[in-house]
Amino acid sequence: ANPTLPPPSKTLIPTVLIAPAKGWPDGAKPMPAEGTSVSAFATGLDHPRWIYVLPNGDVLVAEASAPPQPENNKGLKGWIMKKLTGKAGAGVPSANRITLLRDADGDGVAEVRSVFLEDLNSPFGMALIGIDSRTIYVNRAYEAMLGFAPDERLGRESEEAIFVDDRAAVALRFAQVNDGEVEEVRIECRMNHKDGYPLWVLLSAALLRSDTTGRPLYSIVQIINIDRQKHTEAALAESESRWNFALESAGQGVWDHDIRNNGMFYSRMWRKMRGIPEDEQVDSSEEKWMARLHPDDVQRVRSVIRQQDRGDDGYDSIEYRERHRDGHYIWVLSRGKPVAWDADGVPLRTVGTDTDITRLKHAEAELAEEKERLRVTLQSIGDGVISTDAGERVSFMNAIAEAMTGWRETEAKGRPLS
Repeated sequence: ANPTLPPPSKTLIPTVLIAPAKGWPDGAKPMPAEGTSVSAFATGLDHPRWIYVLPNGDVLVAEASAPPQPENNKGLKGWIMKKLTGKAGAGVPSANRITLLRDADGDGVAEVRSVFLEDLNSPFGMALIGIDSRTIYVNRAYEAMLGFAPDERLGRESEEAIFVDDRAAVALRFAQVNDGEVEEVRIECRMNHKDGYPLWVLLSAALLRSDTTGRPLYSIVQIINIDRQKHTEAALAESESRWNFALESAGQGVWDHDIRNNGMFYSRMWRKMRGIPEDEQVDSSEEKWMARLHPDDVQRVRSVIRQQDRGDDGYDSIEYRERHRDGHYIWVLSRGKPVAWDADGVPLRTVGTDTDITRLKHAEAELAEEKERLRVTLQSIGDGVISTDAGERVSFMNAIAEAMTGWRETEAKGRPLS
């Protein structure tokens, strides 16, 4: 309850105490909250540090330790390297790779493991920045990431390394740390590569304070290259923007059904065609949806969506009526099919589009009414009337024409006129 702490000692550079890395003993695992359970997603990784979950659920894990320390690990630079890496479990060979893990059957365990990238030469850059903002130390990964020769950054202003458009944001975050508002900086920003182009990094930084005065003395900075990820995200965003524009221009709303977790996503156009605000939470339960359908369509729609979710052929589209928020019914053409399955072939996710076909349905009804009026008119006039298609095959005969020719309409339909 009252541990005995060692007396403070005044030093030029404060003591850095980093908790030693220690893995879970065999068979041990975290204590879960009541009603939950914990299982290992993957084991046997070499010094895993960072993870990133891709949109499809795959997991990327960075496996890396510190770069090899110089043989003459002496002086300030050697001391800093030893302090920053020794107790963090970095005294082991570095895998220097990113591993892809995939849970193919959704059971919470990664069955698929493959090397996504390798020979990365320790992708974590480290730097020590003095209170005067000048660079005291950088590791080789930092220099290689930004294209600098060994020790080329030493003594230079740290601000120079930040891309000019991002300097204000980074400075603001560092000011919050200096003022004690937050414990550390964690921000995505661009840094200047020596070749003249900006490089996206994830920058993390924390202050080392004096043991006696509590004043900041140094900043420890770590950077991770996320340039490829940011460019991929930008390309995906641009692609998504194009598809969204195309779908919305065509008046099509998108829905995405996560069958396993019973979750639903609805696009802006899907909401707009039903009069639902963009920021409104939509109850995605089947019963709530069925309550919005026209009573005559409920049973038919229930049957089709069961077959859609099973992936049965021939059930990828359905027409039905759904009540608009204003109270009237709209006709919807819904197309959808499974896009993800588990190891047994059971669909896990169904994606589709909805199109408002109300005008088309009204036009079809008007055309059918006009066709019926014409049929009644032709049947009631005193002249014989025979109608043909473009190939001069009989498509209609009224009663007078039947009496005059001796042919019934059902017999003559489809036959050539001559």
